[in-house]
Amino acid sequence: MQIEQRTNGYSVEISEQEAILLFELLTNTVEAAKQMHEADDQVANDLICLLEKQLTAPLQQAYPDVLNAARSAYMTIT
Repeated sequence: MQIEQRTNGYSVEISEQEAILLFELLTNTVEAAKQMHEADDQVANDLICLLEKQLTAPLQQAYPDVLNAARSAYMTIT
């Protein structure tokens, strides 16, 4: 995972496993948050939409297995 400051913002580079984990984290956070500020909710939903456009894993029937594999792979590299 890398983040780079640019002239007009930031650029974040993440692996496929990190993208899957980020998708899961954001989805669970938005679903569980009752008192989330409207702007925070919008940013989270925007990121979820961007990830949904790129990731095929959440649409697969075997998503729970893919998610568990991503979790395991991430924990072995950190």
